[in-house]
Amino acid sequence: MKRDIASEHSEVVKQMALRHQAWEQTLAPLGEIPNVRADRPIIPTGHGWATAE
Repeated sequence: MKRDIASEHSEVVKQMALRHQAWEQTLAPLGEIPNVRADRPIIPTGHGWATAE
């Protein structure tokens, strides 16, 4: 059974939101999404690492 108790514990919700916001500020910025071309495979065949331009 699930029950939303946020309204009963608004101070806890507020503290959690502040902690989440502080944690979120420690994350590295998102990188750019690589441009994937249809004529070039993303993962090459054989051994090695896949790279994006």
